[in-house]
Amino acid sequence: MPTGISLHVGVNSVRDTFPVFEDLVGCENDAKAMFDIAESRNFSQRKLLLGRDAKYRNVEMEIRAASDVLKAGDIFLFTFAGHGSAEADANHEEPDNQDETILLSDFMLFDDVLERGLWAGFDPGVRILMVSDSCHSGSVSGFLATDASRMVRLAEQVYPGDFKAAVTTGISVAVDDSMRVRTISEEAKREHLATYSTFYEKVFKALPPPDAALPIRASVLLLAACRDDEDTRDGLPHGVFTQALLDVWKGGNFSGNYDDFIRDIGTALQGQPQTPIITASGQPNPTFRGQRPFSI
Repeated sequence: MPTGISLHVGVNSVRDTFPVFEDLVGCENDAKAMFDIAESRNFSQRKLLLGRDAKYRNVEMEIRAASDVLKAGDIFLFTFAGHGSAEADANHEEPDNQDETILLSDFMLFDDVLERGLWAGFDPGVRILMVSDSCHSGSVSGFLATDASRMVRLAEQVYPGDFKAAVTTGISVAVDDSMRVRTISEEAKREHLATYSTFYEKVFKALPPPDAALPIRASVLLLAACRDDEDTRDGLPHGVFTQALLDVWKGGNFSGNYDDFIRDIGTALQGQPQTPIITASGQPNPTFRGQRPFSI
């Protein structure tokens, strides 16, 4: 029988290593809710990392530990709720010229690191499902390699409309928690990257260059709260994307596949300035995409 391992990360505050910045309120609740889904779906190993425990090295260690044991047919579920950001793509490999990131409690985890450093460690036939309730998350899990010389994004499936939102430069100061967005200001990002440049230089130096990177042999699906150029909103008890996901999931009574799932989440979010999407990278696996969500 296949094995399921899950990792659930929720970060409300990044103020320890970023300039003073307003905290979020729903991210850790989101991670707990996703942990509960994994438990209900009989994932045999589940890990919850919240707040300051959600450090870069802890998250990296848990992903590598999963890649060491999972085999063909197994599944790794990685959920994140927190701030997301985008940074100029130094390798010029992304169509939008931006690297997408998620903000752990101390450092940013770049899509390059997931793609070239972490996903590449999983065996062929492993299914990886990432759920990211963060801003600029549309391709945070990586890209589809079509040949050795070209990296391109698999066509996004967008449901149900194109709710375009301007990229926000900072969190709203509105009292309503649902008006906060899960991104950071450009000033905060620039100051952070300058302060911790040595850390990021070491991280990227350890990665193989794009033209020499090992292909992702696993199959990766990403359920993203919004497109790369959009924001997602915070809230209590949950962010609006996670709340919509939970409403559609209906305690496990949802019976469609992943495309149906993201479509119905999009329907639930109509009127919100964000577009939830599904993207795929690694090895194509139509069977995986056609399964009921969170199936082992």
